[in-house]
Amino acid sequence: MTSNLTRRQLYDLIWSHEMPQVAEHLGISEWQIRQICEDHRVPLPKAAFWRDKAAGRRTKQAIFTTTMDATLEVITFNGSKPIAPLPTVSPAPVRPPAAPKRELPKKARAKGVEWVKVAQPHHALLAVAKELRAKKPDAHGVVITSGDTTPHTSVGFPSVERAIFVLDRIFRDLETRGIGIKLSRQWFTVTRGDESVDFKLSEKVAKVKHVPTDYELQQEARRLRSGGENYSWYWNKAYPEFDYLLTGALKLSMSLWGSHGSRLDWQDRKTFSLEDQIDDIVIAFEERLEADRLRKIGRERERRLSIRADENRRLAEQRRKREDERDALIAEIVQLQAKARDLRAWIDWAAPIEDFETKRMLEWARSRLASIERAVNPARFGDWLREKKLFPEVDPFAPLPADPDLEEA
Repeated sequence: MTSNLTRRQLYDLIWSHEMPQVAEHLGISEWQIRQICEDHRVPLPKAAFWRDKAAGRRTKQAIFTTTMDATLEVITFNGSKPIAPLPTVSPAPVRPPAAPKRELPKKARAKGVEWVKVAQPHHALLAVAKELRAKKPDAHGVVITSGDTTPHTSVGFPSVERAIFVLDRIFRDLETRGIGIKLSRQWFTVTRGDESVDFKLSEKVAKVKHVPTDYELQQEARRLRSGGENYSWYWNKAYPEFDYLLTGALKLSMSLWGSHGSRLDWQDRKTFSLEDQIDDIVIAFEERLEADRLRKIGRERERRLSIRADENRRLAEQRRKREDERDALIAEIVQLQAKARDLRAWIDWAAPIEDFETKRMLEWARSRLASIERAVNPARFGDWLREKKLFPEVDPFAPLPADPDLEEA
């Protein structure tokens, strides 16, 4: 049967009922419905839309848009059977309200360490404390110390005494653990034995966008009107781009060199101050010095193992050369014995000859045979071998133990 629907009616139909129900209602297949929606620009719901709706979750429905093409507004269906009534749409399940969050009791904050003015700073801190207290702040209110024996330290004028207190506590706690302090141009240096760790103390500075005043805006407008083509006209504004404000938050930073992944920074937090972390800082210094000591021991052991491996390679090369000399010696002895045997047989063969030239040759051959027999005489092998040092009683080229530490033990 033929029936007509508008685009809006079809939109409401397919967004309120699932596709099998709409197909049965109109008497056409689901594929035909999809094709009609595509031809008449009617958005179709996805499968996720119906899953969310069945689960009671919030769904997002596509917006219905109008069209200026009148031929798309009316849709004609040629169904194979009369239009069937649609099933009643059951309301979506309502999610039960979420259980109220259980508020955990707030932990009482432990009383933090309160700083006080240090009347007599640690002896290693005297020069720094004296310079911090005597130096005037710059235009931004920052006190900066720097010198040949004074580490670079920058703190706000109101934080000078607090910084001295923190450093004094750290110095004294380190001293009780047998750790010394040295001062240099850039760093405070914590030392124990041959190991050292550098650190510095500073105040955090906030970088904020500068809000120009009316007067600054007027000066900038006047500068722009004056024009110019050099770089100063482009860069030299009447007011700065940013303001740098002191935050009052102190920060202690260790040197990155040799850190090997250990913690580097301690600073004021919302729940605890730098003074509350002094014990942790001192422990961190001690742990890093100990880690540096162990790494140094490991490096020295690796160096000893490398030297021992080089020595064993050199000894192996000497043994190889000696084996070549031994082989050459044995080959020479065997060759001389064979020569003596052949020479002896020739002398026996040529002895009956009465020719004077031959007799003189036989005399030389007998002399040569005697020298060869002396060379291969077993009774003289010992002297010969001792002279060449090819078979010593104590082998100077014997391999050494691979681990020199075990040898020393």
